[in-house]
Amino acid sequence: MMNCFASEVDFLTELPILEAVSLTVDTARSSSYPFPELRITNRLQALTMRAIQLQNRWLKIILLPDLGGRIVKIQSTYDSHEFLMFSPIFAAGGRRGADLQTGLEVCFDGHPRLNSLGPTESDFTEDENGARAVVYEAAAGEPLAWHLFATLPPDQACLDLELRVYNRSWETVRARPGLRFPTGSGIGITGDADAEVEFSAHQTETFHFRIIPTRFCSGRECKITQMGMLALGEDISFEPTCELEGKADVRLRTGETLSAPFAATPDRAFTSALPGPVEEVAIIAANGDVLSRFPALDVTVATLPGQVLATQELIEFPRAALGERAKFEALRTLNAIRVGNAVAAESALNQAMTFNADDPWLWWLKSRLDSENDEALPNAHFLSPFEPVLRAQGFLNQNHQVAEPSPLVAPLAANPDALIDIACQLFELHDYESLSRWVDECLRHREVSMLRYLLADALFENSRMDVEAATNVRKASDSPINPPYPWREVEFMVLSRLLTRFPGDSRIAELLAMMGASRYNPK
Repeated sequence: MMNCFASEVDFLTELPILEAVSLTVDTARSSSYPFPELRITNRLQALTMRAIQLQNRWLKIILLPDLGGRIVKIQSTYDSHEFLMFSPIFAAGGRRGADLQTGLEVCFDGHPRLNSLGPTESDFTEDENGARAVVYEAAAGEPLAWHLFATLPPDQACLDLELRVYNRSWETVRARPGLRFPTGSGIGITGDADAEVEFSAHQTETFHFRIIPTRFCSGRECKITQMGMLALGEDISFEPTCELEGKADVRLRTGETLSAPFAATPDRAFTSALPGPVEEVAIIAANGDVLSRFPALDVTVATLPGQVLATQELIEFPRAALGERAKFEALRTLNAIRVGNAVAAESALNQAMTFNADDPWLWWLKSRLDSENDEALPNAHFLSPFEPVLRAQGFLNQNHQVAEPSPLVAPLAANPDALIDIACQLFELHDYESLSRWVDECLRHREVSMLRYLLADALFENSRMDVEAATNVRKASDSPINPPYPWREVEFMVLSRLLTRFPGDSRIAELLAMMGASRYNPK
């Protein structure tokens, strides 16, 4: 019998209906831009959402990719006790006007993300290391993209999280990557440092957390370790994350010392009454390793803060200087590609990768410059499995035209901003042939006006196909303005040039006015 598995399941719940309120020029200053605002209604709806379930002999974990990728349930498999439970109650607040204060979610400043209630990319698998879920988000308007790898080890009552954060922009970004969850939850999380991290352009940083469920720590002094939770009150309790043998050494304030052997499991914690006030406690494994020690207590589960932040010091000048050198070489690569100088592009790219080998964008460029390199694209996918442009490359590598919409593009078509993002990257490379193929394919899946604007500008500036370009502008301008609203500098540049050619186009003028009123005003 398998003792650990991952699967996709249906999650049925009743939630209040959220209405999306479209933005206008007058409301583009909203903190929700480039997303629409959300308004909570008094109507309820029964929703069945796709969920990823991780389960072993001790725990069942439920994660909802369609609700910001949050973990909504951590439950015991042997008695159904819920350490983290789902409370479907929306509250006014957050950057989009509605917040769901339940579950455990990724945050970057202690507050809900722009897409904390929206869909994320996801997958699941299992191997000798356990059952694993992968969640990815590159939200519109956000410079930081992230992958969350949630692994449930085969024989342990804990959840290991790896948060891989990637700065997709050319600007330096400061953020506080961490986890946000409700106060009073029956979980402890290793890693509790209020630290700000500086991400240079195209820099990746990885953070690790371990989630440890607990049922004995409410109102008591607690010590979290990688191997379990130690709680002190009128008695001593140690909840291990796995089957464990050892001893508890106790020194009372009177000077008396006591020692008690134990054999504990996640479903049978070690507990012992204390005859008096404690001076020191040490939980020692059978091999002599000290697993936990009092008085170094650093968290009380009953009053856990609403977030746990990565243990990471602010990156100092030498690291920042290294990031600036990598950025300089990456820009040299980009410029060489634009002018068609393959030799200079390869030289600059090799220099850039010397300083920033964890940049999936550089590996993507390497795969394009050297089509016979069998490692470049797999390396890029390893570093950023769900990066949109990497997934699009599979379609772009096809040399034949098919009659039906490509199944390679269909999963990406669910997110129009991802389609635009890929088009913008091809536009910035001046790869207008790939841009044309990409836009034509995307429009077979869904109508996205910004794709037509990008293609039209490329045709006006780099070909004599003015009639086709004007046709794309007309078709785009006949469509209503819907999100995702423009927020990238390249979108502003393209719209500005098109307005010069079509000064009477009110839709283009309104989009530019919205950008000008928002926090993404390139001026």
